[in-house]
Amino acid sequence: MTRLLPGHHLYRAAGTWRCSAPGDRFIRLSGPDEVLTRFQSLVHGVHGPDESWSDAETQEQYEQLCALFAERNLLQTATARVHRQPVRRRPRTLIAGQNLLAGAVRELLAPWADVLSDPVDEGTIAATDLLISCEGWLPDTRWDQYDRWCHLHDTPWHRAHFEDHALFLGPFTVPGRTPGYRDLRGRRLAASPMADELLLQWEYLERDQDRLPPVPRPGLGAIAVAAGIVVDELERWWSTGEPDPVSYQHEVGLSPIRVRAHPVLMLPMTTPADRADVS
Repeated sequence: MTRLLPGHHLYRAAGTWRCSAPGDRFIRLSGPDEVLTRFQSLVHGVHGPDESWSDAETQEQYEQLCALFAERNLLQTATARVHRQPVRRRPRTLIAGQNLLAGAVRELLAPWADVLSDPVDEGTIAATDLLISCEGWLPDTRWDQYDRWCHLHDTPWHRAHFEDHALFLGPFTVPGRTPGYRDLRGRRLAASPMADELLLQWEYLERDQDRLPPVPRPGLGAIAVAAGIVVDELERWWSTGEPDPVSYQHEVGLSPIRVRAHPVLMLPMTTPADRADVS
């Protein structure tokens, strides 16, 4: 099947034909309506090509139009539906957390994943395909342990936590291929002028559970945005087996909703056991 590239449209306007492209770019086209109409039906996926033509000249013009679009790299050949579908079995997906974000992620995952709510330990991580940890304030020690278990058992995982007035997501970790929590943690401490203070704060957030202020209560819009980012990254990984070439931690501001993407690189060392904390 031959299709226009995503974001492109072929249509009749003002007596001639146009092809629009992302970024407000337009190509004017001229030629017989029979040729352009049939080509539009083909590249928009309305129906396949018709082999019968009124005359040889019209057929030649159609072939020239196909060649023109191919030369400009405006066409793609699709062998499957454009909408991504999991190409493997339904993943066993373990969700840790009982907050609004965890609930929204569960709903989005339900059509294509088997969602579990078992306690998180090394055994359940080893037996699952994907782990998602939706937390309140940053659980530094616990996530450090999750990261080790996930690396040991090759379990991809995603995570979310609140900090200041924002939700922080990820980066999504495919062990050995994309940054894990220890990479993010180490780089953040290395970049901070007050790393000792950060460590003390993280220790307090886990130690004094009964004295912590409540986490911000995000609106439904912020929850929908955050859950969509998490599930989109999980679905793309499970559908393709290929992580994104650049890993990001996404910051979702709550009031107003704003999304910022912070690139994260892996630390030079490759195995969690060999990595030293930066403090």
